[in-house]
Amino acid sequence: MKSLIITCGCLEPSKDGIGDYSFNLAKAVKLLGVRVVLVSVNDSFVKVFREENREDIQICRIPAQINWQQKYRTFKNICDTVSPDHISFQYVIYAYHKKGLPIVAHKFLVEALKSHQVSIMMHEPWIGRSKEDLIRHKIIGYFQQIIIKQLINGIAPIRVFTSNRAFSDLLSKSGIRNKVLPLFSNIPFCENALDLIPMLIHGKQFIIPERSTKILLFGRIPFAWKKREFLNWIGKREISLLVAGRSDQDNAKALENELKNLKSDLNIFSFGELDKIQISALLQYADAGLALTPPQILGKSGVVAAYREHGLPIILAGEDESFSTFNDPHLIDEISLDIPWQQQENKFRRKKTYNGVHLTAEMFLDTIKKVEIQQTTLA
Repeated sequence: MKSLIITCGCLEPSKDGIGDYSFNLAKAVKLLGVRVVLVSVNDSFVKVFREENREDIQICRIPAQINWQQKYRTFKNICDTVSPDHISFQYVIYAYHKKGLPIVAHKFLVEALKSHQVSIMMHEPWIGRSKEDLIRHKIIGYFQQIIIKQLINGIAPIRVFTSNRAFSDLLSKSGIRNKVLPLFSNIPFCENALDLIPMLIHGKQFIIPERSTKILLFGRIPFAWKKREFLNWIGKREISLLVAGRSDQDNAKALENELKNLKSDLNIFSFGELDKIQISALLQYADAGLALTPPQILGKSGVVAAYREHGLPIILAGEDESFSTFNDPHLIDEISLDIPWQQQENKFRRKKTYNGVHLTAEMFLDTIKKVEIQQTTLA
């Protein structure tokens, strides 16, 4: 493969998880000798079409405010100019419609992509997939499932990817053949980042007990997770809970107040939103990471990927999502609140760090090349 277009909804740095994922994947693929052009087709952070060069990656950003017919023409012109061997479509349904029903967008996306060799990365399928979900979400999810199937049938991709076995199982049951492509972290392991810790701590005027077990809670905080079970599990141990990153749902301050009411002696230190180097510093400083994602879909969590790539033991505190029945073998290595702390103390050890984005890029290219060879042989 000589040329690749990676397309997604938005490419504003650090404002869109799928955009950051696409950019990091583009950098890794470029290192493997492939020319990459990144395209955002519904970017709310630009008002007019914009071309950029970011870390030697060519980027084209199509504004959200123009109509889909104009977006289609602009995207088609980019494809005609680049003439890509392959297009990687990074898909999440809410990137193309605020209410998650992008019927018009899908019509033009199919028209733009159907004449190219395409793979689709399904970062998130339809909502309402869990037994506990609201009826309203189940109804929306029913229609999302229909239009996603129509999108895939219209594009006829050579491969559909998803990030975890739970989503893979869900797609397979709906007749969508797919392959798991492991999610990598958007927070790279930064050498010497640990040197920033004294400045970070003193800048916030925190006094963190050195002998305490430092547990990092990073990223968005959902309303529902196993708060009481987590507090019961840590018991009387001296814990420093380090909270960092955006917390759109359960505000970090509200969470701090709630946890303090439940356990008054808990040390909580809220760092707020930090840059990637500072987050890497905290990831290297902490003893364990607290995962609030449902255990069945840990593979979709960029936060969990960041914990793993920094070698952190992971404490599972997410509410179960009962839409799938299989057991994920990756969970064997994680720390469960259902098992007493003292039986898991040996798990509070760092593992070897690894570069997930390069492993994912290699797996992606290898899969696409194998499909190409199979198609050539069949032809």
